[in-house]
Amino acid sequence: MTSDGVAVFFDGDPKFMMYYFNEIKAVGKATVYEATRLAFNQQRDIFNVLDLVRGVRRITNREYLMDGTILRRLRELREDGRAMYKEYETGKYKKI
Repeated sequence: MTSDGVAVFFDGDPKFMMYYFNEIKAVGKATVYEATRLAFNQQRDIFNVLDLVRGVRRITNREYLMDGTILRRLRELREDGRAMYKEYETGKYKKI
């Protein structure tokens, strides 16, 4: 994310598409599954679980969304092959 818009990488391609804020509009509320995927993609290669949880809450605009629900959706994303990660150390994950 830049000050002008959002750089989007598709399917691991090193090239990105730039979407400017005047080109983006919300279609509806993001599901927890979709928000978790987006927050996962915004994380560094090694990330803290709490950073992911905060990201999902910010995207969904649901301050009291339960940690367990978010982590369940993250596991579902891994099962679906959409978020590949492994446990790195306590409270941290590493993208693979």
